[in-house]
Amino acid sequence: MARLRAVAGGNQSNMRLVALLFGLFGILVTGLAVASAYDGRIVLMVLFAVPTGLAMLLWPETALALYVNAGSIKLDPRLRPITSLVDLTLLLAGVLIVAILYRLVLRRENLVWGRETSVAFLFSGLILLATLYTPVQSFGVDKAFRFSFLTMLAYVAPLALVRSFRGVWLFFGMWLALSAVFTFDAIGKLGTGQRLSAFNATNIAMGRVLGVAILILFFAVLTGRTARYLQVLSVLGLGFMFLVLLGTGSRGPLIMLSVTILVMLGVASRQLENKARVLIILGILAGVVLFTFSSGLVPAAAFERYTLLLSNSAADTSAQARLAVMRDAWQLFVTRPFLGWGTGAVSAFGAGREQLYPHNILLELAAETGLVGVSLYLILFAMVFYRLLKKIGSTSHQQPIWMALMAMLLFTLLNAMVSGDLNANRDLFLFSGVAVAAAENSAGSRAPDEQASGWSRRGWLTRGGAVR
Repeated sequence: MARLRAVAGGNQSNMRLVALLFGLFGILVTGLAVASAYDGRIVLMVLFAVPTGLAMLLWPETALALYVNAGSIKLDPRLRPITSLVDLTLLLAGVLIVAILYRLVLRRENLVWGRETSVAFLFSGLILLATLYTPVQSFGVDKAFRFSFLTMLAYVAPLALVRSFRGVWLFFGMWLALSAVFTFDAIGKLGTGQRLSAFNATNIAMGRVLGVAILILFFAVLTGRTARYLQVLSVLGLGFMFLVLLGTGSRGPLIMLSVTILVMLGVASRQLENKARVLIILGILAGVVLFTFSSGLVPAAAFERYTLLLSNSAADTSAQARLAVMRDAWQLFVTRPFLGWGTGAVSAFGAGREQLYPHNILLELAAETGLVGVSLYLILFAMVFYRLLKKIGSTSHQQPIWMALMAMLLFTLLNAMVSGDLNANRDLFLFSGVAVAAAENSAGSRAPDEQASGWSRRGWLTRGGAVR
């Protein structure tokens, strides 16, 4: 009986955390509305910045999701009262650094350090070293320091902050809350005929945020043993998020999301406990896609991009421009294959003068850091995938979390092959850090400490408070 009361009490506490998290986002929407009407910095600070900042300091795992998406939202005029005072990315970086120092110095916790982390720092060192021989010193040095500080912070922060499955769920919850706000903001633009976006984010960034949220809902919530009402809400969320994702006209995220779901179902086909439920969910997703395409809800501008890719790819100027810089990046690699031309060098040659990077992270690394850089990159993510595959194959009660993490990592890895550069794919390094932290902590937990550390067999937000 004492154990049952402890389990029930723990779930009630977790539910309060989730309610508080979504409540803070309600404050966000209210604060933005008031501030946009009265243009008051003080109003926004009081209603949004202060409580959100306190929440991130109390539960810094939530700041991880905001940090990697800060670049997507900081250009929104409704956030100008904050962004006119401080850069949002740097502000959230400061929050993470303070939280890391608090954990390491005051609470005397250790930084999780796996073999992947050693490879990651070797990779970061190579990016810095490659500035010594780059032909574009200003751009190359800026790119290298952004990676070594801002992007590597996204990898390192989870190693200090994510200490339990509860921490992983807090991270998932903030990502879902952010995606819900994006979806709500974008749906209001239906009927304009234009591609959907929110908070002035690019359509591709919007598509990638929603793609990750859909994977969390699909693998962590719907295929897991979560509460029934959460599964119902997740199905509704999938419908709206898929509608907005299609409305963005972002072909890369949509294609890579489809590939990711199919690959993950193949990887975990033997481990999934309820295959019938998965088939039902897939049927629902297919129905949502068919309905949105046939109903006319997809904006005309977005629909044209899909049909252009299928019917006349030669007239697709966006794709052709990327292919041109990809070919130039390959030629750079062929002429100097071992160490490449230096960080940022693609921007100094051919089509790269306009595109700056080839929108393919492997070709980018091959041209700028050569075989050494590509090898370190592939080794790093091969090690992370291997960890997750072992967890999926050997764990049952927390399997949905491992599947969600692997799906998120695969989705961003595939997207990095068709869009963005090393720093634009910051979420790829964040998900790697979360996966390594979760795997290291779960492997190091021992039975007497499981309840205290959060690495117990008791699921979080599960039906009845226990995994059956």
